[in-house]
This record gives sequence, C-alpha cells and structure tokens, in this order.
Amino acid sequence: MASWAGRRLQSYPLWLFAAAVVVVSPQVFAWSQARAARAALVADRPEDALRHLRRCRAVWPWGGRPEVLLVGARASWQSGDLAGAVDELRAARRAAGATTPELALEWSLVQAADGNVAEVAEYLQQVADADRGVQRPVWEALAEGYLAVYRANDAFTVAQQWVSLYPDDPRGLELRGRAAIQGRGRGLTLGAADFREVLRLDPGRTKARVTLSTTLLDLGLFDEAQAELVRLVQDEPDRPDHRVRLARCLKMTNRADEAVGLLDAVIASHPGHGIALRTRGQFALADGRQAEAEGWLRRAAEALPNDYQTQYLYYQALQQAGRAEEAVAQLGRAEAVKQQSAQLADLRTRKLAERPLDPTLYAEMGSLLVKTGAADQGLRWLGVALSLDPNFRPAHEALATYYEAAGDRDRAAPHRRQASGGR
Repeated sequence: MASWAGRRLQSYPLWLFAAAVVVVSPQVFAWSQARAARAALVADRPEDALRHLRRCRAVWPWGGRPEVLLVGARASWQSGDLAGAVDELRAARRAAGATTPELALEWSLVQAADGNVAEVAEYLQQVADADRGVQRPVWEALAEGYLAVYRANDAFTVAQQWVSLYPDDPRGLELRGRAAIQGRGRGLTLGAADFREVLRLDPGRTKARVTLSTTLLDLGLFDEAQAELVRLVQDEPDRPDHRVRLARCLKMTNRADEAVGLLDAVIASHPGHGIALRTRGQFALADGRQAEAEGWLRRAAEALPNDYQTQYLYYQALQQAGRAEEAVAQLGRAEAVKQQSAQLADLRTRKLAERPLDPTLYAEMGSLLVKTGAADQGLRWLGVALSLDPNFRPAHEALATYYEAAGDRDRAAPHRRQASGGR
C-alpha cells in the first residue's frame, strides 16, 4: 500500500514538479556560484571569483545584493581592475542604502591599492591590528599601493610583516619578491628566491612564473629562465612575449637558429610586436648583418617610440650602415627618450623615497607618463597628486590638457576651472 506521502505526491500533476525544478535549479546553481566565488577569494584566485560571479548574475537577481557586490569589488581590485571595483562598490552602496562598515573598509582597500596610500594607511593598519581576519587584504592593498607609486621599501616592509607571520602564504612571498625586484640591485636575487618559493608552494601561479622568468633573464641565469619559459609557452601558447623571451634564452645558450626561427614565427603572426622586432634586429646587428638589422630596428623604433634601448639600437644600425646624417638625427631622438627615462627613474628611485607625500612629484610623474604614451598610468599618478592636494594646480592643468586633446570637454572643464583658480 502506498504511503500517505506517496498518495499526496501522486495527486499532483507531473508538470507541477517539472515547473518547480525549472524554478529551483537555476537558483541553486546561482547560489553555488556565489559560494564558489567566495571560496576562490579565500584561495587567492580573484579571476576565478569573477568568473563565478558572472555565472551567478546571469541567472540570479540576488547577484546585486550588497554582500555579493562586495565580493565582486574585492575580486576586481585584487585582479587589477580598480575601475571595476569602484563600480561594484557604488552598486553595493545603492543596494545597501547606507555606507556600512564593510563598505567603508572596502573603499579604503581600493584607495590603497590605487596608490592613494597616504590617505588610508593609518586607518587600515589599525583595522588589521584589531581584526586578524582582515590582515591579509589590508596588507595586500597597502603593498600593491606602495608598489604602484614606486615606494619599494614601504611595500617590502608591509610584505615582510606578512611573511614573518605566514611564511607559507604564496601571496605574501609574491609581494615581497616584487618589492625586492622593484628596488633592483641585490633585490633581483632576493626577489627571484621569493618567486621560486612561490612556485614551489603553488606551481599554478602563471603571473609569478612570468615575473621569475623575466628576473632570471635580468640576472643572466639563462638555463633556468629557459626552463620557466618553456613551461609558460606550453601553458599560454597565445602569448607572444613568452616566445620572444625564450628566443633570447636560446640565443644566449648557443641555439641561434632556433631563436631566429622562433622570432620569425612571432613576427609573422604579430607584425607590430615591438620587442620581437627589436630582438630580431639586435640579433642581426650582433651578427654583423647591418642592412638586415636596420630594417628590423626601423620597424621596432616605430612600434616603440618611447623605448630608449630600441631607439639607440636603431641609431647604431644607421651608423654602421654609413648613413651619418640619419644617424645623428636618430641619436637626438634616442637622447630625448633617455632623458625622459632618467627623469622617471630619478622620481621612482630617489625623489619619491625622500618625499613620498609631495604632490609635485606625483604630478610630474603623471605628466611624464602621459607624454611618453603611458596615459592610463599617468592619469593614475595625477589622481594621486590630487588626493594629496585637491587644489594642486599643475595636476589639474595636466588633466585638463590631456582631456582637451582627447576631445573630452566634459571631463576637461572642471580641471580647467581648478587650474585657473587653484594654487
């Protein structure tokens, strides 16, 4: 005899059960994706968290709840998308109807990661001292912010605090290694050691492998770099930069024919790849093939107008080809780029370390970066200058000029007014 529950179930039409499954299944899926996004953040996989959130929001209106939006904000800034993090936080503020403590903390983390460290560092350190649960994101945001404005020593101090308490945390080691490398000199060796340990703990960190391979090239450790680059080419076959660096290793380990073949393949599929063109010209120049070198380096100089090494190599090719007048003009261009590079290096390595809260330096850095074609970075530095002094006239002047040249008069107008009336 059928049970009472069985008889009741049999009394409902099958279509009702089907409809319930159709309604409930997407909600379960969306809930599981939101939960997976949180787990991905804990596991230091922000890109995976963002992918789960996209799936969640495709079927679940609750993807717009404040707590889900906060996950999206943290995943965005941790993956380097600071503008996306700001959008998520604005949406979270609208959804919550007020600024909650959680929102205030996340806003401060985004500000820190964006380089506006001076405004929020003291508050964030107090929060981290009071709540061990937020130490990790606080240290990460502070270290990223210091690195963004080339305060390598400060970034190293924050990361060292992290590593001393959690020596097996790959992210802390990664940030300490980046700070050491940014400081250059002996820091390259120390940074390489940290990144070797990062990959021992978590071999799947592709960005860490890229940094290690580049650092090993700078140190002249070509055999070790080659092994890392072979792995990168296998893991990311569509990234031409890996193959260009691998070609450098092959050349330095007496496998020149393979190196040239690899570069030719990169250039065939990416004709405007400046570093590939420069490296190809460099090889030809070293082998005494001046006419061939000149052709490659002319294309490289067009692709990389603000790279001193490229511009100087092109000058050498013209000089060796006996084209004296063109060589003199090209040397002038190379020297102008060298001067800009020296200004940037002096700001990064000396002046900012001596005067980390001087808006003049941030405005100078931003203006130089815009001038050399790195507009996104330059705008970020100009923004930091204004965070230190909202009325700082040179920063407003630079921003007004940039937006006017871009034809964006709406953005230019308030900066032009401030440039006229500010200090």
